[in-house]
Amino acid sequence: MLNCTSADWERLYNDPLIETLFDIVDSDGDGHISQQEHSLFFSVFDLDAEQSAFVFSKLDIDQDGIISKKEFVSAKREFLSEREPGAVGNWFWGSVE
Repeated sequence: MLNCTSADWERLYNDPLIETLFDIVDSDGDGHISQQEHSLFFSVFDLDAEQSAFVFSKLDIDQDGIISKKEFVSAKREFLSEREPGAVGNWFWGSVE
């Protein structure tokens, strides 16, 4: 377990930067991230569309073809806090291979 105080966890789980990042990736402002928006997000970091499609499928937990703000924020928080290698959040930036 990470060595965090209650205040540290509160900041981790209520970080407005995560929600702001969602709003940036959701370039058309419709309240969700499409495959195309996610691919554009990945391209900014020089990550390819194939990798984006794979990561998108992992982050789209309910498999409805979009990433909701809840799915995105949950995955990013999990990325910051989860040690389990198979956790959804650990796919946030793609494979580490």
